[in-house]
Amino acid sequence: VGGSMMLGVALGAPLGGWLGQSSTLLPLLTGGALAFAAALLAVASVADDHEHDERPGMREIANALRAHPRLGIPLAFAFADRFTVGFFTTTFSLYLRRIHSLAPAEIGVSIAVFMIPFALLSYPFGRLAERVSIPLLLCGGSVIYGLGTAAVGFVGPEYLNGLMFFIGISAAIMFVPSMVMTTQIAPDEIRATALGAFNAAGSLGFIVGPLAGGAISQAVAAQSGWAIGYQAAFIVAGISEMLCVAIALPFLLRGGSTTQP
Repeated sequence: VGGSMMLGVALGAPLGGWLGQSSTLLPLLTGGALAFAAALLAVASVADDHEHDERPGMREIANALRAHPRLGIPLAFAFADRFTVGFFTTTFSLYLRRIHSLAPAEIGVSIAVFMIPFALLSYPFGRLAERVSIPLLLCGGSVIYGLGTAAVGFVGPEYLNGLMFFIGISAAIMFVPSMVMTTQIAPDEIRATALGAFNAAGSLGFIVGPLAGGAISQAVAAQSGWAIGYQAAFIVAGISEMLCVAIALPFLLRGGSTTQP
């Protein structure tokens, strides 16, 4: 599931860049049509196999969440991870256009070089998370990802795709283990709700990331120029990921090594 989510972004980036060369509205119209087709397919093919099951109420869910405060750790990583991805989907595109004068199709390729290994390696690293320490994968991958993200503004276009590929691999290392950790910590009766909270935290990060990237780059650019403004934005994105590790690591170590039963 995690790999499919990222693969959609990976394929949509170059496709949007290619379609955008002929019309700026065409990517939006195409995306809307695909979403509508997916909705129709879901209505026609997805059945609710648990419609008669007894489900916990909101009070029971809230009590269960309060009883498992360690769920806040993977939710924090979900927010931080997609907070930084928000920089790549917007600020990164503006950076490549303004500083390196790349065409929309070239920008789409650079995003795809990041997202495709992220998507394709999510499942293998998810399986690996069943056998080794999840905190090790989560924190190690996040530190590497944070360092790579902070370096984006300092790398020229000739080396940028190589760096993006490296960042994509490190993103796969950390992304699925945080999702697996959510399913392990949450009790059975609220597991679906916990995964919903995981995706909600990630979506919130996706909203805040572009806002933060735009605000930081513009504020710094007003004083020091756009190149330094974009460098500052990606430094902040990288530090945010490593800061999440620094805050969460003591709680992860206190809880022991988490592995799949």
